[in-house]
Amino acid sequence: MFDMSEEFSKRFAQDEATCGGVGQSEGWSLECDLQLLEITPAATLVVDTFGQIFRANQRAFELLKPSGNILLGTALRDYLLADSAEAFKHFFARLRESEGVQTCEMRLKTGANDVLQVLMQAKVVPKDGGQLLVFTLNDITEWRSADPESILIEERLRHSQKMEALGRLSAGVVHDFNNILTIITGYSRIVLDELEGSPERQHLQKIAHASGRAADLVSKMLLFARGEESGCERVLNLNDRVIAFEDLFKSLVSDEIRLEALLEPNLANIRADANQIDQVLMNLAMNARDAMDGSGVLSFETSVRFIGSDRPRHLAHLTPGQYVELRVCDTGCGMTPEDAERAFRPFFSTKGVGHGTGLGLATVRSIMHECGGEVELTTAPREGSCFALLFPAADSSIDNFSESLGFVMNMECEGTHIFVVNENPEVRELIVYVMEKQGYCVTQSCPTEALDKAQQAASPFTMVVIDRNLPKPLSRELLGGLRGLHPSIKTLFLSSQRTPSIFELGSAELQKPFTSHELCYAVQDLLNT
Repeated sequence: MFDMSEEFSKRFAQDEATCGGVGQSEGWSLECDLQLLEITPAATLVVDTFGQIFRANQRAFELLKPSGNILLGTALRDYLLADSAEAFKHFFARLRESEGVQTCEMRLKTGANDVLQVLMQAKVVPKDGGQLLVFTLNDITEWRSADPESILIEERLRHSQKMEALGRLSAGVVHDFNNILTIITGYSRIVLDELEGSPERQHLQKIAHASGRAADLVSKMLLFARGEESGCERVLNLNDRVIAFEDLFKSLVSDEIRLEALLEPNLANIRADANQIDQVLMNLAMNARDAMDGSGVLSFETSVRFIGSDRPRHLAHLTPGQYVELRVCDTGCGMTPEDAERAFRPFFSTKGVGHGTGLGLATVRSIMHECGGEVELTTAPREGSCFALLFPAADSSIDNFSESLGFVMNMECEGTHIFVVNENPEVRELIVYVMEKQGYCVTQSCPTEALDKAQQAASPFTMVVIDRNLPKPLSRELLGGLRGLHPSIKTLFLSSQRTPSIFELGSAELQKPFTSHELCYAVQDLLNT
């Protein structure tokens, strides 16, 4: 709280030098400090050493409501409740002996018989060899009497309102940023297919991987602002994450560290957040790099492992069944049994001050538990370390597919006419390029001209690919007009944020940013419904 008694005391002492003492009764207060008293937000009193109120601002009159509106010349103690009188006596005595600001809480009774809980702050001002005292009073009755739960609820409500506003702002930023990421991701995938076998391909893989991580980060920022759960969990294959991570890790270590991968070709899928898996791999790989001190071997090995009812004690919390195991091993310095026992504790580190937060392995274990799995550590001094990550195998599966766009679709495209409607011309051009490469007939338009183009179309549209972020009135008018012209048209919505909407038959949603492969699969799936 801003200390008005301190501020007023300084100004009062300064004004005394120019305006004279208290003996010039109307000089110092009315001409020099009355204005300062009135602009002070707290109730402010100037009191003599006997406790008599010498000057007061309007806020003090409003707070104390003196009888007959007479406050000057009355004693401050006259407004104290009996249970505060003794405390005020000691406070007053302590105040006169100190040079700093004194603070306490007192219970007062106003001239209107209202009982107030006030925060009282006071400071002594030297005057002509004597003293004056400046008091500020702040009413805290409502705050003190409020139910703590009510205060908490009110604070949560304010926080919720702030986050709601942030969420609305984030939605607009996410839409624009995801359009940019869609262009980067889409064209990266196209060029990757064209550079099959080229040594330059690895650079584009890093761009594609980075844009994917950026998309996950933006999505999580939006979900956080809205106070929602992550919702980023999906079925994935650990082999794919290791392959994608390998290129990124190579750029972070010296050539003296050799990477090895032994990946099970028929590996079961898991259900997890891809961004969290990348974080686990990064934390383990960075620890391994530091442990190997510039040279050594870092290996990744995937396999399937069955956890039965006779599982060891440290795995007792796991549900018996099939698990996917990823072993991350290094040839570094290893750990002593004492360090290994503490390795997963938050803030424990063997790297020394300034070289580690001690949160890397704690984060790994936390993520593994969140996935319903566990992490095991095998290590010994000078024999390296091996972390075994156990993920429950997913009940559902994803189709294995080739990285070649030519394999994505080998279907009959003749007679399929796709209408691309998007306000961003670069996104439109990307979609048109991918669809035409697959053999589709494609027409594109900005939203405001879409209905006119639809009416002039030489052949009926099979599908419209449209941005969900269009203003609702425009979107309703556009979709209604298209369905009037082409009753069997299907709708693929492009969305910057996950929506809980239940789509009607003949419609689907594709999350931005998307790759050319994901776009082709979404179109194919919708056409097949």
